Amino acid sequence: MEMQQYLQEQQLEMLKHMRNFHLDDQSAILEKIHQQMEEANFESEASVLSVEQIQDIVRRRVSPVFQPR
Repeated sequence: MEMQQYLQEQQLEMLKHMRNFHLDDQSAILEKIHQQMEEANFESEASVLSVEQIQDIVRRRVSPVFQPR
């Protein structure tokens, strides 16, 4: 029970942090969580991303992709 409460607290903090980002970024973050959960057979621990992981997802979305002409 304690583990579940801890996990829920982590999820809440992650969601609060996500609210700081644009809706498109939030969608990308949620997509990453969905992918991560599928790969982990929907284990509840896979439903949390760290602040660093979230920032990395957002950074990858906004960094320009090199396209040779």
